[in-house]
Amino acid sequence: RRLAEFLQLRLFEYCMKQGIFLDYYVSGFWWAKEQKFTLTQISTFMTLLKIILVNVGEKRLSLLDNLKEFKNIMAKVVQSSSEKNDDGEFFTVDQGKAIISYMKISLFQHYKLYEFVYNHTPNVQILDTKLDVEVIKSVDPFPSPLEESLTWDIYSSYVLLQPPEEFVEEVVVEAEESREEAQTTPVDPLAGYTINDVKSILGEVTADVLRNLQTEINERLQKQEEAYTVRINKLIQH
Repeated sequence: RRLAEFLQLRLFEYCMKQGIFLDYYVSGFWWAKEQKFTLTQISTFMTLLKIILVNVGEKRLSLLDNLKEFKNIMAKVVQSSSEKNDDGEFFTVDQGKAIISYMKISLFQHYKLYEFVYNHTPNVQILDTKLDVEVIKSVDPFPSPLEESLTWDIYSSYVLLQPPEEFVEEVVVEAEESREEAQTTPVDPLAGYTINDVKSILGEVTADVLRNLQTEINERLQKQEEAYTVRINKLIQH
């Protein structure tokens, strides 16, 4: 945040371009600290980063021209062992090699991306697009696949077609309780029905419900897919 204030990149949290530039400078600053550069060397290195980035954006130099500019700067700030002095204004040969390697992997290998950031404005409409997602209504005891983060293939293959055993057990328990209550009355409406009969009937009813539910879900998914396709085509055309 201190670098953002110093570089006047106050919108880095919302502007993609400023965020990329701030990341570029922060990464370079910490790399220089890891190399144990002196304060003067860090200042020189940060100036180098700015010059190369300005060459990309404001001056719009090609990669080859920017490499030549970088070579000229490095020739001025790197001193040989015979020219060594203790004022800390220059880099040693080893430090110069490290800087060249860092600039190669951090900027020059991604030169076209930095050119794109400078010369193109991101499509704010795509970044800020809000999509209304219709969630399938929950049908107890089946959870909606979108809410459970399941794909339709997995949901339809392993969940939707399986009989709701817990639901069947609850119905069986209720049938047993009803049967016990019916035994106290003169007329037994469940006379002649066993637990297996109840399970069989519930299985048939459940299968019919599931088939209807699967058909309804397939139709909704098809409509949703068509709606998304229309929206995507509109975005691509714009």
